[in-house]
Amino acid sequence: MCRSADEQYFWNGELRSIANQHAEPRLDGKPTFRLTTVLGNKSELAFAIMSSYSLDFAWIYEFFDRNVPVIMVAQPDSTGRLSLKNVLPNWIKTTPALRDGRGCMHMKFMLLFYKTGRLRVVVTTANLIAYDYRDIGDVGNNSDRLVILLMLEVDSLVARLPIAFEAYRT
Repeated sequence: MCRSADEQYFWNGELRSIANQHAEPRLDGKPTFRLTTVLGNKSELAFAIMSSYSLDFAWIYEFFDRNVPVIMVAQPDSTGRLSLKNVLPNWIKTTPALRDGRGCMHMKFMLLFYKTGRLRVVVTTANLIAYDYRDIGDVGNNSDRLVILLMLEVDSLVARLPIAFEAYRT
């Protein structure tokens, strides 16, 4: 499997604070994650499924090549209705149904499928919005914004998953 010299792999998982403008570098010298590190080499991404409670499509869209299909799971509107719609070129937004419009979809995760067949699973407390990666958290409270990364080799069935969604591309 080829990779760029600056790309990091986390085969055994990694738990780190998210770097922000107020706490980078960390005073204790421990490594942090930036969103660009989490996503890896964007030219190697084949497909992504992401979820966030609060999100800024225009902001997160800038981190991806335009030809990469993305499914974004988001908080539904006040009706709580299930939805599925195109929001950007190659991007689909879906929302789960919430009974009587009550409750919230608060999961924050990324399933990043790479052209090599690798899958990166990301679970985070940070929303996909600029201020969560720029401002939230500080050196005194690093446990507030953590990212867990686990990268796995996936079988050929999962590696073909992006092809299954080809019909939904805009």
